[in-house]
Amino acid sequence: PVQSDVLLSDLTGNGIAPPINIFAGLIRNVSSVLTRLADADSRSIILTPSDGVMSRLTWKDPETLSDFVKAHVVTVSPPWQEGKTAVTMLGNKVWWEIWSDEIGYGVFVRPAGATLGKTLSRVANGEVWEIGGMLH
Repeated sequence: PVQSDVLLSDLTGNGIAPPINIFAGLIRNVSSVLTRLADADSRSIILTPSDGVMSRLTWKDPETLSDFVKAHVVTVSPPWQEGKTAVTMLGNKVWWEIWSDEIGYGVFVRPAGATLGKTLSRVANGEVWEIGGMLH
């Protein structure tokens, strides 16, 4: 269900969910992203890597961190349909698709190929989707 009295920015204050607290913390350091997520009229989908993925990264340059966060905020209004191209705050074009062959199937964010997990939160101005990988 949609939490209609909550904005995406509200989720970054106390962590969106235990497996993605690291990414939520990074969002707080990128003012342009936080501003968008606090705007009730700006709809977005956050594609957030899990803490397991995030723990393997090291940050030396604040601009790299900012670009990384912006690459994971899709400026699209839910519902985001399969195969429909959308743009991230960094300007990258992304889409998601269900892929299958004789070996198996999966749901992936393209062109990066990160696996798409579950929807963690639905709030007034967007959604948070967990991904098993990175987009930048």
